[in-house]
Amino acid sequence: MNSDVIQFWRLRLCACLFPRIFWLSASLSLLVVAASSSYLLLAVLPAAQRHRDELDSELATKQARDKQTIECADQARRTAQDMGKYSSGFGPPPAVSGESNHYNRKLGKCIVNVQTVDKNGTAEFVLDAYEQSDIMWCLTRFTPKEIPAMKRTCMDSQNKRIDPHRGTLMPSIVVEKPDKLARP
Repeated sequence: MNSDVIQFWRLRLCACLFPRIFWLSASLSLLVVAASSSYLLLAVLPAAQRHRDELDSELATKQARDKQTIECADQARRTAQDMGKYSSGFGPPPAVSGESNHYNRKLGKCIVNVQTVDKNGTAEFVLDAYEQSDIMWCLTRFTPKEIPAMKRTCMDSQNKRIDPHRGTLMPSIVVEKPDKLARP
């Protein structure tokens, strides 16, 4: 009888223990899944969303810069075409020999450099393409019978002479002609 009682209690203990172990392991598994899901929702996804937002912001900034650059190039082309259409009042309009542009983000301006040529020499205009206002202009005249044979005059927007190499104002300089030409 003793063995029957021991076997009875073994079966009873096993019958009660297995469901408890099953439910305990199931609840622990659910707890691990819930903790993992919480970590994913509270830590990983917001970090990924912030990274996506940063990338979207960088892309929008780059597209805006590219759009400004493209609009500046179009406006510079139109400005150069306009300069070649109209006469200065002293003869036919000059021929545009070249143009370049740059969008200055710091100033928020589209800077265009237009080079023209006519029978008397060349002119270079640096101006704001949108406002059509001069920033600087330079004239280069070729006079073969004078010394020096080429004269370059640059003026700023207030028509003050400037040194084109330094970008600084120049005092009015009177160049005296030499008495004799030095020839080798």
